[in-house]
Amino acid sequence: MQKIKNSIKNKDIDSISNSLIIKTIGLIEDTGIILQTYKSFIDNYPIFGSKHTNHGTDINNYDLLNQNEFLLNTIIENSIFVIPEAEISEHVMTIPGIDGQKMSKSLNNYIDIFSDEKDLLKQIKKIVTDATPLEDPKNPDEDITFKLYQLIASPEEVAQMRANYLQGGYGYGHAKQALYEAMLAYFKDAREKFDYYMANPKEIEAKLEEGEARVKPIAEATIQRVREIFQF
Repeated sequence: MQKIKNSIKNKDIDSISNSLIIKTIGLIEDTGIILQTYKSFIDNYPIFGSKHTNHGTDINNYDLLNQNEFLLNTIIENSIFVIPEAEISEHVMTIPGIDGQKMSKSLNNYIDIFSDEKDLLKQIKKIVTDATPLEDPKNPDEDITFKLYQLIASPEEVAQMRANYLQGGYGYGHAKQALYEAMLAYFKDAREKFDYYMANPKEIEAKLEEGEARVKPIAEATIQRVREIFQF
């Protein structure tokens, strides 16, 4: 809340129509409703219009921060549009891509867990490694394959792979094969569901319609609250 207030401090009403409405409440898909709400608010409270005055005092001399505070509080503190808080597990905060950078689709360094088994293995084999010979010990904490493996394998399996790395005689090819098998096991149910729905697109449409029916009353109730508060 304070962060948003700071971002619009000392801005005029035209500026915050974008910075506040779009950035703060841009999470709502129907931006048109938000802009209509904003326009109605300006129409009903002319003190916020750039051409209006406050008891003979030009709007430019009015306390703009108070204007921003009032508008912001009216919109947010009525609990209509709730800003979500991110919740990220430290365990998966940063997942490395096959090149060692943070995994990102835009960098094309991700592993598509829903690709067929042959393509999945190809992607895993592209994981970057160093040139340590097979027979030499390796540092698991600096290896991408191991970092990915420990995200999905059991504690016992992770401990065994760590031991394999440290004792030597265990190559990166072995580790990648283990990662491949672990991925197939870990994502087995998800992959089966993905394949099923891709082969049955009508099922997807049915699920979407079911979801729409479930949330429509909630959305309509929210819009009604907006109309009641802003009286339009």
